[in-house]
Amino acid sequence: TLPKVHDRQSAQADKRKKRNKSAGRRQKDLRERWDKSRKYVEGKVHDDGNPGLVRVNLIQTVLATIQPQVYAKNPEISVTPQEQVDISGYPAMRGFSKTAEILLNRVFVAESRLKERGKTAVRAALTTTVGWMKLTYQQDIRRDPHIEHRINDTQDNIRRLEALTQEVKDGDSDDITKQAMMDQMQQQLAALEQQVEVVAAEGFALDPILAEDILILDDSIRSIDDITQARAIAHRIWMTAELYQETFQSPPEADARKFSQDGKERGPADETDDSQRVAVWEIWDKQSQTVYTLAEGSKRWAREPYQPEATGERWYPFFALMFNRVDKTLIAPSLVEMLIELQDE
Repeated sequence: TLPKVHDRQSAQADKRKKRNKSAGRRQKDLRERWDKSRKYVEGKVHDDGNPGLVRVNLIQTVLATIQPQVYAKNPEISVTPQEQVDISGYPAMRGFSKTAEILLNRVFVAESRLKERGKTAVRAALTTTVGWMKLTYQQDIRRDPHIEHRINDTQDNIRRLEALTQEVKDGDSDDITKQAMMDQMQQQLAALEQQVEVVAAEGFALDPILAEDILILDDSIRSIDDITQARAIAHRIWMTAELYQETFQSPPEADARKFSQDGKERGPADETDDSQRVAVWEIWDKQSQTVYTLAEGSKRWAREPYQPEATGERWYPFFALMFNRVDKTLIAPSLVEMLIELQDE
């Protein structure tokens, strides 16, 4: 006989947890390197606490000089007919190409705020060697809720309203707390009635990701250029218990770990503690073409595994920007790391 559904789910989740944990251990040295580099960029190194200390942050100066040279203005996308197009079809294709140019420059470059996100990726690549970006196409946030910089629309308000309604129905709160929830629901309804946002917006959502929040779950990958061949890539999203409840319509599992703002573990998750965070892992498994979502420490999916509808040819929505490469080294030293000894001297 087949095992029960929750037993099979627990076994699958446990398998992916172990793979994440193994990759996390291998990344420990990298995290220490990245933290050190960020402290140097901030100028927090060699501070003895005396107000008379004179310091020159050479590293920050170099980064401030290089960044605008790498990314000074947005790219301008151009679309032209290929040579295979029949000459008689050129007039129509030119018109289509001009429309495509306008659309791509507006939707991908302007509306996704490519310049702002691109500068973030450049700074990350100079500091920690690799700058990660996640590009997704927003259609329905119930299908893909893990988008940090979503397009503003009423889907967010509707989702919050649903979460509040469920809390009032299921909660054992006192009358004062329930009344506060009801007041919040009335405010949410008022926001919906104002129709200040579009009902459902579509478009590109572009998010920068910290280097330590990405795990490449494939030991055979030795070059950042080969990440599209990786068996799986995991993305960590930090959520408060309240946001978790709002996103997945249920509180974090009892066995889910909770973390403080600095990422230190604090024990089992507690949805009543507003200061805690839950680490939600979104595992993109290319072999099965499936996305698995679970909170760290939990043995249950935060949401049912699903197959993304809109993906590019590379399938993965993750893009890596890296300037410095070393043969057979996945994460080479960054520019900041190479300048540390010079600044110390």
